[in-house]
Amino acid sequence: MRKLIYLVSFLLAVVAALPAYVESSFLQTLVGTKSVGSIFAISSLLTIATFSFLPTQLKNWGLRRPLIIFSFFAIVATVQLAVSPSGYATLLAFVVFYSAGMIIRYLLDVLLEQYSDDRSTGSTRGLYMTAYNLAWLCSPFLVGRILEIYPERYSLIFFLTLPAMLLALIITIVALKEKDRKEFRLSSPLQAIKKLWRSSNKNDADVKKILAIDFLLHFFYAIMVVYSPIYLHEVIGLTWSQIGIIFTFMLLPFVLFELPLGRLADKYLGEKELLIASIILSAIATASIPLVSGQSLIVWGLILFLTRTGAAGIEIMKETYLFKKIDSQNADIIAVSRNNVPLAYLIGPLFATVFLAFLPLKFIFLAVALATLSSLFFANSLRDTR
Repeated sequence: MRKLIYLVSFLLAVVAALPAYVESSFLQTLVGTKSVGSIFAISSLLTIATFSFLPTQLKNWGLRRPLIIFSFFAIVATVQLAVSPSGYATLLAFVVFYSAGMIIRYLLDVLLEQYSDDRSTGSTRGLYMTAYNLAWLCSPFLVGRILEIYPERYSLIFFLTLPAMLLALIITIVALKEKDRKEFRLSSPLQAIKKLWRSSNKNDADVKKILAIDFLLHFFYAIMVVYSPIYLHEVIGLTWSQIGIIFTFMLLPFVLFELPLGRLADKYLGEKELLIASIILSAIATASIPLVSGQSLIVWGLILFLTRTGAAGIEIMKETYLFKKIDSQNADIIAVSRNNVPLAYLIGPLFATVFLAFLPLKFIFLAVALATLSSLFFANSLRDTR
C-alpha cells in the first residue's frame, strides 16, 4: 500500500510542480503584478478554512471519500485553467486548484501515517519526500522548454497536468485503502495551538519554537516561489528556457542533501548546529539577489542553489527535530505544521502586496532574508537532541 501512496504522491507532485513556477506569471496576465499576492492569499484563506474542520471530521468521512472529492474538484479546476485562461471563472478555478492540491497532500500524509511503523518512520518519510521532490526537480526544465516553444502559453502547462491528475484519481478509487477510522485522534489546528500556548512544559516550548521556524521557512517559500520567476523574467530579462535550467539546478539540494544531513544530525552533530548554519546560509544567499543585475546563468544558478541548500537544511532539521519531540499521539501537532503552508501563503502574499505598493520588487528579497534570519531567535534557544 505504501508503494501506491508513493506513486500517487509523485503524480500529484507533478500536478503541483509543473505550474508552480509559472502560476505567478499566469496570474500576472489576469490581474497585474501587484494583485498576484491577493489571489494567493484568497487561495490560502480557503485552504485554512477547510483545515479548520477537516481533521476533526476524518473519523466520520475517512480518507478515501475526501481524497476522491477534492481530486475531482482539482480536475474540474484544471480543465477551466487549461481551456479558458481569462476571466473571473479562471481566477476561481485557480483558487480551487491551489486549495485542493494542498488538502490532497495533507490527506495523503495522514494515509501514509496509517501504514507507517515508528521503527521505520525515517525511511518511510524519506522515500515519500524523495518521490515528491523528484517531480519538483524535473518540472522547471520541462516547463522552460515548453514555454520556449510556446511563449506565454501558461494554460498549456495546466493542460499537461491532467493525465497525472486523472491517473492519481483512478488509483485512489480502485486501489487505495484506509485502515479503521477509529484510529483518528485529530483535533483541529486551533485546539492544538491553544494547548501548546498554555503549556509550560519545556518539551512543548521546543515544539512551539520549531513550529515558528517551520512557518518562517514556508514564508520564505511563499515569497520566493511567487516572485522570483517574475523577477528573473520581467526584471532581469531571462527567458523561460533559461529560468527552467536555473530552477532545475536550484532544486538539486532537496534531492542531494536532505538525507545525508539527516544522518549527520542523528549520528554526530544534532539538529541545532546544522539548523543555525542552514538559516545563515539561506539568509545571506537570499539577500544577495538584488545585488546581481546581469544575466549569467552560472551566477543566478549558484545564488539560488545556495538559497535552497540552506532551505533544504532547515527543512530536514526542523522535520527531524519535530518528530523526535512528538509521537503518533500528537497528530494534532502534525496538523499545525501542515497548516503552516497555507498560513504562510496567506500572510506572505498579503505582505508582498503591501510591500510592493511602496518599494520595487528587488527589495522584497531583502525582506525575505531578514525574515529567514529571524529564525535564529528560535533556533538558538532550542534544546538539542544530542
